[in-house]
Amino acid sequence: HGYRYLNLPGAPAATHYPPAYPLVLALLWRLAPEFPANTALFVFTNVLFLALAALGAWAFAHRRLQLGPMLALVVVLATVACIPALVFGVYVLSEPMFMASVFPVLLFAERAAEGSSGRDAFLAGLLVGALAMVRTMGEFAIVALVVVLLLRRRWIQAALAIAAASLFMVPWQL
Repeated sequence: HGYRYLNLPGAPAATHYPPAYPLVLALLWRLAPEFPANTALFVFTNVLFLALAALGAWAFAHRRLQLGPMLALVVVLATVACIPALVFGVYVLSEPMFMASVFPVLLFAERAAEGSSGRDAFLAGLLVGALAMVRTMGEFAIVALVVVLLLRRRWIQAALAIAAASLFMVPWQL
């Protein structure tokens, strides 16, 4: 029946939660349709997302924060090996996917904010828009990118980032 609240009159669209993680689960469900056996695949996927988050945290700490490799490893441990991250990693929740997604998006958004390329600003807008499709808090990345571009008086790049992020946000909100 699609991404809908079947328990409500008229079965309205389930737009309360962003669609990216349910889409990943739907694809995994196609690979392993036997419930509850497929929950192991879902949890393993979240563990994989946590591993990707660790790699992303290390890359962000090393490249953007210019920390040495060992200090960046400490950042990784503080980011991924903390109790909330580990707890979310064993439940079928979107937080690990968001953690895995946020670091590469931030790296690219930083690049777009430092440069003057309209193309980079548009791509950064697409990425932060896609990030908001994983967890609603990703919307703050859209706002942050636009605010940084506006503070740097990059009006055209800010408009391009808004337009790109709107390609995700407008259809979802409608």
